[in-house]
Amino acid sequence: MPDQPSNTSPLREARTQALILLQLLRPASERPQTRAALQLELRDIDPDAIEVALAHLRAHGVAVIHGERIAPSTCARHIDALGVIAI
Repeated sequence: MPDQPSNTSPLREARTQALILLQLLRPASERPQTRAALQLELRDIDPDAIEVALAHLRAHGVAVIHGERIAPSTCARHIDALGVIAI
């Protein structure tokens, strides 16, 4: 798992992961399907920080990543459907 960039605090890392998760839980027709699309949606966040956050989400079973393609895991979608994740 990649280390955090030296200029990234744990709080910022957690917020980046949360922002990515919220993007991944958008309706399928609206959510980013690739790393490039995600970086475009989160253009105010450093791309290296996005990559570190994606790696952590993948390691914890929250995101599924195949090359450039990204998606929420089945578990993340199910928890969202239960209404546990509230915006």
